[in-house]
Amino acid sequence: MDSLLHLPHPWPRPETECSLPTDNGHGDLEGWIKGPTNNEWHYAWIGAHERRIVITREQWEEALLARVNDKDQSAWQHGDPNAHDSVRSVMQECNEAKDTNPKDAIGASKLPLHLWPVPATALGSLALLDGALKYGRTNWRAAGVRASIYVDACQRHLGAWFEGEDTDPDSGIHHLGHALACLAILTDAQHAGKLNDDRMLPGNLRQLIDQLTPEVERLKEKHSDKHPHHYTIEDADQ
Repeated sequence: MDSLLHLPHPWPRPETECSLPTDNGHGDLEGWIKGPTNNEWHYAWIGAHERRIVITREQWEEALLARVNDKDQSAWQHGDPNAHDSVRSVMQECNEAKDTNPKDAIGASKLPLHLWPVPATALGSLALLDGALKYGRTNWRAAGVRASIYVDACQRHLGAWFEGEDTDPDSGIHHLGHALACLAILTDAQHAGKLNDDRMLPGNLRQLIDQLTPEVERLKEKHSDKHPHHYTIEDADQ
């Protein structure tokens, strides 16, 4: 493996800088392969008699760190005043190379499911459990749902929460969990073709909102000399 580390210090970019194993001029093949047990890049040396050395990214960086440590120790033994800067430079190259991991680059274009907050998943799941124990898991996929019913339920839970009540007195579950469950069921039912779509006949709501939006700034300007107290739930404790 040490003989292969004549390559640039950081882990190279297989997708842009490297190719499949090719003749290295010594009768051996050297280059990049996928696998052997996953879809990540590995550096490989294949000898003339099919002897193989396959290096993973983790092995590469462990060897690089060992080289950095040796360099650091040698520099201090010889009184090099720039020892820390030298080591820092190599480590920076290593960290920058991690950003070019082909798996990271591919993953960045996938659906970013990690952006959905876990607390929302937890609260919504508990509300869905409450429904599953009463009506059966994903019952809406079999029976279908009416849009207006779940919009009403969602608005009731949001209204109760916004009025200062955190927990639904009937279920003991957070109102936001119930609201999330309603939205999840609506989303899933529409996607599965099980939504009885009884939404309102369109009434140009978007046009009305666009017309009324300038009124917000007009009213703010009209009352700009006034500074009233805006009451919130915190005032209830006083």
